[in-house]
Amino acid sequence: QSGNAALTGTPKVLASELAVSEINDEGGIMGSEVELLTPDPESDINTFQQHVRRLINEDEADAIWCGIRSSVREAVRPIMDRNEQLYFYTTQYEGGVADKNVYCMGPTARQQLGSVVPYMIENFGTDIYTIAADYNFGQLSADWVKVIAQENGASVNNEEFIPLSNQSFGSTISNIQEADPDFVMAILVGNNHSSFWNQRTSAGLDIPMGTSTVMAQGYQHKRLDAPALEEVYGGFNYMEEIPTDRNEDYVSRYYDRWPDAGYANEESVNNYFSIYIYKKAVEEAGTTDQDAVKE
Repeated sequence: QSGNAALTGTPKVLASELAVSEINDEGGIMGSEVELLTPDPESDINTFQQHVRRLINEDEADAIWCGIRSSVREAVRPIMDRNEQLYFYTTQYEGGVADKNVYCMGPTARQQLGSVVPYMIENFGTDIYTIAADYNFGQLSADWVKVIAQENGASVNNEEFIPLSNQSFGSTISNIQEADPDFVMAILVGNNHSSFWNQRTSAGLDIPMGTSTVMAQGYQHKRLDAPALEEVYGGFNYMEEIPTDRNEDYVSRYYDRWPDAGYANEESVNNYFSIYIYKKAVEEAGTTDQDAVKE
């Protein structure tokens, strides 16, 4: 809720509070009111771990939703497993987690990149330059770009990994301009990386760009002035602008409760529906016993 990941994380908390308030207004889960605990891990892995240990050992949480990035998930997952704790992870992720205690509720890199990369190849060409966040999600997403490119007769001829703390992209932009690819795949995350978009505009970098992270997570299209995201194409499972009755109902309820919220991002809706999935699982199990709920 604070720090570099707050843009993505805060909508998760707001959507969770919306779901819990709705459930409690309808009588709770099996007649019991749901208690929601929302400590702020401040975008810090050690603090995430401290909160998880306390939620398990002191608060005896029946279920935990935790983590913005896969680096956080992998830091807390051993704690969850040692305690056989029911754990929901709701950010899009790189795939590959097979764990009886962990329920990944977001889309995988294969699903989102599998939409946008073929589109970029068809419309712009086969020479790809990838820039990605320098941790497991970014690295494995970059690997998926290479796999999908090969499947579609293209290739990644340059790739660059950007530390999460980085806010200056001058050398990266120069490298892209020198390479002159047909398009760039930009797998950037967090508030620090948002600075890339205005910097590329200022530098006159007008090469088309694909993404699976920008806009749907950090709602840069709401926060940055045009033309920062000109010729940027995204593959996402969710955006608040989806013009369906079902989605407009969710977005309306979200903003009715939180009028000043910046955006209902894809993680918000993942938290929202997975809390309802938890409710249904408890009711079908007839208990909050975690083994029964997992089953």
